[in-house]
Amino acid sequence: MGRGPASAIAKEGALKLKELTYLHAEAFAAGELKHGPLALIDSSNAKNSVVIIIILDDEYFDNTYTALQQI
Repeated sequence: MGRGPASAIAKEGALKLKELTYLHAEAFAAGELKHGPLALIDSSNAKNSVVIIIILDDEYFDNTYTALQQI
């Protein structure tokens, strides 16, 4: 998960995880967290979920950090 340029990094990271592990990985923009991905994390399988958040020290830092606090 990332916002702004970090979103593209998250997409590339998810692709690399899929290629290397043959496991499902999906990237989300941090701004879209409330529109579905949060429900996946809050589900009964949350114990088995791994969330990687890319936070860059840029103009999106505060908004991304706020999204992180929702998890």
